[in-house]
Amino acid sequence: MEKFEYEGIWWLPESSNYKIQGTLKFDPVRGARLEVKFLFPNKEFKIVLGTINGMPITLYRLRKHRQFTTIVEVDVIFIGIYFEKEEDIIFNSISVNYSNLEEWTGIDVFQIEELENELKITYKPPQRIKAQINDFTICLDYELKRQVDRKKEITLKHTAFIKIEPNNPLNFNNYLKILNNLQNFLSFAMKKPVYPLLIKGKSEKLKFELPKTMSVNLKKGTTTKSEDKVPIYLDIYIYMQLPYVINIEDTNLNFSIPYFLFNLEDIRKNFEIYLRNWFSESESLKRIHNLYFETLYSPYINIESAFLNLVYALEAYHRVSKGGKLSLGKRIEDILEEVKDILEQTEKDILKRTENNEIEFIKDLVNTRNFLVHYLKEYEEKAKKREELFKLTIKIMILLEIIFLKELGMDDESIISLINRFYGTRH
Repeated sequence: MEKFEYEGIWWLPESSNYKIQGTLKFDPVRGARLEVKFLFPNKEFKIVLGTINGMPITLYRLRKHRQFTTIVEVDVIFIGIYFEKEEDIIFNSISVNYSNLEEWTGIDVFQIEELENELKITYKPPQRIKAQINDFTICLDYELKRQVDRKKEITLKHTAFIKIEPNNPLNFNNYLKILNNLQNFLSFAMKKPVYPLLIKGKSEKLKFELPKTMSVNLKKGTTTKSEDKVPIYLDIYIYMQLPYVINIEDTNLNFSIPYFLFNLEDIRKNFEIYLRNWFSESESLKRIHNLYFETLYSPYINIESAFLNLVYALEAYHRVSKGGKLSLGKRIEDILEEVKDILEQTEKDILKRTENNEIEFIKDLVNTRNFLVHYLKEYEEKAKKREELFKLTIKIMILLEIIFLKELGMDDESIISLINRFYGTRH
C-alpha cells in the first residue's frame, strides 16, 4: 500500500445536498484522515461519501479528534463505489496480495531462454490451489500485468493473491476475521510479519453482464450478440492502516525459501487440511496465537517481554488442551513429553537434565519467569539474562512452533524436517 493525498468533495449519505471540500490523506503506517473545511451537519456518523477526480469514494468507520473539529480519522477507504449504509457494504469476494506472497509460493514463474538472435521469455503461473473452509473458499490466484512498448521496453509483473470467496456474499466486517487469520497463518509460515499490500473486492453493485459471444457480418454490416451473458465485476480497492508497521519498507523485504519456516510447496498436498485446522483452532487457541504474534509482529519488543509472552502462551496452551491446576513447571514438563520424539531430533538441548535429574530447560524457564514477574532476590541469580535469555526465548519459540505445526495436522517427520531446515540455517 502506498501513501496518497487527494483533494475532494465530501458529504454524508443522509445530507447529500450539503457538500464540503476536504483533503483525504492515507499513510499505511499512520492510517487515514479526512481534513475538511467546515463541520459536517451531524455530530455522529459512520460513513462519508466523496468524489476525487470523478472517482466514487466511501469512507467507513470514522472518529473525530474532538467534538468540534474538522479532522476525522478514517479506518477504511473504499475506492470505486458508494456504500450509503453499513449493511450495504457487502462483497462477493475479497482478494489480497500479501508481502512476500510470490516468494512464498516458491515457484519461478518466468523462464528466460537466450538463443542466437532471439530472447524467449515464458510465463507459467503456479497451479491454482484452493481450500473449502466452513462456508467460504480460499484460493491462490494470480495476475499478470503487461506494459508494452514494442520498440523499446516490455514490463511484466506477476502478482499473487489469496482470494476469499464465501458461499453467499458477506458484509465487509465478516471478512476481517478471515483476513486476520490468513495474515497470521502466512506470518507463521514465513516467520516474518506479513502485511496486505493490495486489497480489492467484488460487489454486486459493480456487476455488469456482457454477451458471451459476438459475431460480425461484414457484408451486411450487422452485429449479432449471444443471449448468454458473462458477468464482469469492477474492482473495488480497499485501504486500511497496517498494524505494528514502523517503517513501510519493512513490508517489501524479499526472502529466499530457507528463511521461511515452510512455503507453499511444503504444504501443497495438505493445503486444505492444514488451513481448515488453522481456522478451526483459531478460536480455542486465540489467546495463544495473540501472545505469539504480538511477539512476532513487534519489531522493537524487548527480550524480557518476548520471553514472558511466549511463556504465557505455553502455559495457556496447556490450560486449554489439558486443563487442571498445575504448576508452571509441571505444565511445561507435560508439553515436553508430548513432543519428546520431535525434540530428540531437533532441539535435544531442551531435554537436557541436570545432575539432580531435573530438566534444565524447565528450571531455567521457571526461575527466569518468576524473577521477571515478582523480582524476588531468591530468583535473581538463577534467572537467565542477556544472551542466555535470548537463547532460552528462542527455545520456547521453537517449542510453540512445533505445537502449532502439530495442531495443523502435520506428521512428526515433516515437522522435524522443517524445524531443522529453518533453525539449522539461521542458528
